[in-house]
Amino acid sequence: MHVCHFAWEYPPVVFGGLGQHVYALTQQQVAQGLTVSVITLARDPRVPLTDEGEQPTPVSVTYSNGVRVIRVQPAPPFQQLNSHNLLTWVNSMQQAMDAARTSLDETCEVVHAHDWLVGEVAQQAATEANLPLVTTMHATEQGRHQGWLPTDTSREIHHREYSLLSASNEVITCSKHMRNELLRYFANFTAPISVIPNGIDLSVWRTSVDNSTLSNFVPRMNTQPVVFCGRLEWEKGIHTLLDAFCSLARTHPDARLVVAGQGSQQSFLVERAAALGIESFVNFVGWLPLEQLTVLMREAACVVVPSLYEPFGVVALEAAALGAPLIVSDTGGLIELVKDGATGRTFAAGDDAQLCRVLQETLDDPAHTQQMSRAAHEQLRLHHQWADIASSTTAVYGHGLANASRIALPGAT
Repeated sequence: MHVCHFAWEYPPVVFGGLGQHVYALTQQQVAQGLTVSVITLARDPRVPLTDEGEQPTPVSVTYSNGVRVIRVQPAPPFQQLNSHNLLTWVNSMQQAMDAARTSLDETCEVVHAHDWLVGEVAQQAATEANLPLVTTMHATEQGRHQGWLPTDTSREIHHREYSLLSASNEVITCSKHMRNELLRYFANFTAPISVIPNGIDLSVWRTSVDNSTLSNFVPRMNTQPVVFCGRLEWEKGIHTLLDAFCSLARTHPDARLVVAGQGSQQSFLVERAAALGIESFVNFVGWLPLEQLTVLMREAACVVVPSLYEPFGVVALEAAALGAPLIVSDTGGLIELVKDGATGRTFAAGDDAQLCRVLQETLDDPAHTQQMSRAAHEQLRLHHQWADIASSTTAVYGHGLANASRIALPGAT
């Protein structure tokens, strides 16, 4: 079977969990005997071009452990992606992806789209070739805004999400929460929904790493590092963690908060820490490469995922793989992974007082905390291995193929 994935991020161009998900899934699909192509971006659109007048190659084809990766550059002018030109930029990217479809060969049997950003080009590819369209919805615009669509851009994104879902033969979500979210916000689409969780490669996120660089993040080695890793955006709930940590610092003066990541809320969060009087207890370390991130999470007294909205929460898998104690908000797919008191601790999303209490209990009972960490790691081994996830995804392709005819993509060579 030959499947073509459309995804706007794929390593080394990664913005969050979606890119890592598509990468791990496609690598495993090749290992299981599928022919896999990925159409994705050539470069990070958030970073400006280095040389004035630079003209990146429109289409390039490389291979990554057997996965054929077709990388595109949106058509000129080469805009740096920002919140003001998102829709225009997405349209340009999809036009470039559509032109790159001629790089596919005629054996393509399934089109797999990952979120609305590639929705229109994936729909066109599937429709023109009479191929089944499988869509993985990693999040929704309405969910990100707590059920609201506050702007014209949000309403347009919601419309495009609905269009993609309506055109899909099969839909995949990473959690039961996301399945229920789709049913709540998009009541009229009829495609079957399969829940297939995110995965983790335990050979990559291993516990036997050098911790000699931990002092770069937490200067005092007798401290208890509370760690956040992720994008610094409002829906990630870091402001709730700062408020909770302000109270925690009064009872646990050796505790330190390390915030790893970057995003649009960084300046606000730094100012909030200063306003709370805890700036000396909080270290904003920015984006970290994998090796340093691994060290930080492995040596954490706990890793906190305080999201207001989280369809799944890949960072929770990564922390559990490293044996780090987990504290997560009771939202989205997080509570499908973390069972309070068994595999970690949970608190009500946005409730800083409850988060503070849970932090205190976690730091004060290291024996129970480590017991929960071991249980969480075992859950990863049983339910979150990429081999199982790839097999389940291929089964969804089979459902989509059952009543579809295979026709070559237009322009194939």
